[in-house]
Amino acid sequence: MAAHPRGPGHVMQLLGTHEHAPDLWLALEKFDHTVEELAPERMTPMVLMTVAYGSVKGLVEIEQAGIVDDDVTPKNIAFKSDNGHVAHIDLGYARLPGDPPRGYTEQYAAPEIVNGVPSDTSACYGWARTIEFLCYGRADLGPHHSLHDLLPWVGPRLASLVVACTLPNPERRPSVSELAHTVRDIVRHRRRCPCSNAIMFRDGVCPNCGRCDK
Repeated sequence: MAAHPRGPGHVMQLLGTHEHAPDLWLALEKFDHTVEELAPERMTPMVLMTVAYGSVKGLVEIEQAGIVDDDVTPKNIAFKSDNGHVAHIDLGYARLPGDPPRGYTEQYAAPEIVNGVPSDTSACYGWARTIEFLCYGRADLGPHHSLHDLLPWVGPRLASLVVACTLPNPERRPSVSELAHTVRDIVRHRRRCPCSNAIMFRDGVCPNCGRCDK
């Protein structure tokens, strides 16, 4: 996890430490892309699974550190193309649980955050909008659209999870830990299509041949 471009002071305060403490180290891996740079038309099930699971693991780590990130967006998730590592960057709008929101990015901010009301599931909302962007090139598809209907290779289970994470009522959304558990299970049960040994969602179709052999 990385600090806001203006400096690490805000993150240090959230972690309850001191910016100039002699025993504090921030080790940041060098990433070559943000998720925002991944073209939806070139998206594959394997890349989507990698980003979805890697980013949700990051949300768990952020939550375990006692922080809520209200600004989960494609621009704020880094991606390393050679090994698939994913990391959340720019925690300038992160806050402590219960604290008022510090800011947000339109289209990716949960409704309660826009209204100045904190919640513990706002990061799940931003994660789901980010998945929409990766698949379709835009966020906020609306309640009557499913990623599975738009892209059949996205299995209905992941598509339903995205819908659940974007419910207007924050108490009806899955928690960060519940989200991580479900995404982990979806990724673990992926399969390969006989056409080209391509990775695919268990409940989706092959992006190469369109088959759905189960």
